[in-house]
Amino acid sequence: MYKIRASYLKSIVQNPSNYFKAGTIDISNVDSVKNGKTREIISYELFNDFNHNLDLNYKRQAKGLKHFRDFEIIGHPDILGIDYIVDIKNSKLNDQQLIEEYKYQLVTYSYLFDIKKVYLFVDNNIDLDTDLNKCRLIEVDISTIDLEKTLLGLEKALKELENKPIQ
Repeated sequence: MYKIRASYLKSIVQNPSNYFKAGTIDISNVDSVKNGKTREIISYELFNDFNHNLDLNYKRQAKGLKHFRDFEIIGHPDILGIDYIVDIKNSKLNDQQLIEEYKYQLVTYSYLFDIKKVYLFVDNNIDLDTDLNKCRLIEVDISTIDLEKTLLGLEKALKELENKPIQ
């Protein structure tokens, strides 16, 4: 059984050998990771204060798990509402770049929780800043085609992995 986190899925579909590297590199000292950990608590508060129509009765980091063929797919979206999912990003990328970068992860969350309303909450503040004008909510269209493409990519990756020994 291969275990895959939603956040690594894009990398593994693009190059199945990345399965063996996923989670083996310590990035805890990288500045962007440090800033992301510091900002995480602030970003949740900004999301709560942000002008949107989403129900604020949500779970943080809820665990989703499904089995697909020989894969155990695991994901923890930042925000799991009753009928929506939000993943928080601290990034300077534009909307289209963010969607492209995180589409596999978001499609996987949609699959794990069977929820089609998926968003990115982008917090462009730095340090301890809390300017709501530097935040935005991006709705990401998750289609059946995206899910099929993701699962087909995962199936193809499985075939390649089966020909390599698990390390």
